[in-house]
Amino acid sequence: MSDSPIQRFVVASANFGGGARVVPAAGGGTMDRAKAVADFIAAPSGDSAIDALPLVAACQEMSRLLKPPLDYPAMIARRFAQAGRPLDGYFIPTVTTELYPLSKKWQTLWDAGIQEIEQGMWTCARDARLLAPWLDGPRDSRFKGRKLDLPVRGSLAHGGAADSPAVEDRAQGAYYQGNRDTEPRVATAHGVCVTAEQISQFVFINVHLTTLEAERADSLRLAPGDRAERSARRPHPEAARLRAVQLGVIRDFILEVAYAELKLPVIVAGDFNAGVEAPEVISFMADTFLTPVFGPDPGQCWQCAAQQPRGATPLAYFTHPKSKEILAKTPREVALLTGMPDAPACPLSAVECCAKCQAPFFTHKRNFGLLDNILFTDAAKLAKLKWKLAPALDPQRPTRGIRLDSYFSDHLPVWCQFAIQPS
Repeated sequence: MSDSPIQRFVVASANFGGGARVVPAAGGGTMDRAKAVADFIAAPSGDSAIDALPLVAACQEMSRLLKPPLDYPAMIARRFAQAGRPLDGYFIPTVTTELYPLSKKWQTLWDAGIQEIEQGMWTCARDARLLAPWLDGPRDSRFKGRKLDLPVRGSLAHGGAADSPAVEDRAQGAYYQGNRDTEPRVATAHGVCVTAEQISQFVFINVHLTTLEAERADSLRLAPGDRAERSARRPHPEAARLRAVQLGVIRDFILEVAYAELKLPVIVAGDFNAGVEAPEVISFMADTFLTPVFGPDPGQCWQCAAQQPRGATPLAYFTHPKSKEILAKTPREVALLTGMPDAPACPLSAVECCAKCQAPFFTHKRNFGLLDNILFTDAAKLAKLKWKLAPALDPQRPTRGIRLDSYFSDHLPVWCQFAIQPS
């Protein structure tokens, strides 16, 4: 089917924080979101050998400014085209100032002179192609994929427990009120080809699930001595139920389209707003034969390969009270990132990291939850597919990672090298 029986590629995922604020940059000053995102997509692993492979990236909370015009996805695509490595990418807005002109959501941007903006999901591929993931779909449409609308708070009629498989939820009309509870959520699905052949080899799904205000407390609290306290993250039954329903929409697409119709493996990447140990995620993975790249209890550090790497003694990272994008290993890094030599560096204690090299086992910079992940079809559990894929193994270098040196949002991006071959 292919000149090379095994093809390697990289999958990356990052929540870029929404809005259009500038982000801190090493060496002082600021860099715009477009450069930060482009730098990550150009080198998601930081290893030149891995970063030369084809890439498929799931971006959540990406922004496009319409007035004044500043199209981040288009700017990034132009940068790669000029370098001779064009991007195949599609942006799907979920919240816009035109449809939802709510001051609660956009006031800070309006104060900065921004009049129109879109926030949404962006899926892109470098040295790979995004194709229509259904057999009878419009092959020549600009959006070569499928948008899966996910129910949010206020859009369901429900009666029963979140983990009850017998409960039927039905969508109703919902109105976005400018808060997290009612913010529209979608997933986008694409067929992907990482070889010269013009056929889909796997289905890639970019996802951003719901979180509710009731389970979040993202403000940084300072304890005596300017020591920071991590934000609280309390599982909430209604939030878990909503995520279970949203994952049910994605599950049905995977089972009915990807597996039954196309007979292709699946990769789901994004911000799940829940760890893989959450009941709704466990159920979803079991139903869809998916396995996570990053499990809740790492037996081996992804960076230094230490066995049983999580220690009992908390280690300190450092942040800045007004910059939730910053999480660094030293106070000096905080000063460099803010551009202020005397900037206060508040320590945040964490045990969710490697006791040997301090590599993160989390993706949220305030509550230290592993909320972002990459899930893939376990070929051992589903043998009827045309292609089989799995994370690549290399004893010489890490083939997966969580990037601590990223400053475009309060989430850390994740990446993994995969290998795919015909079954």
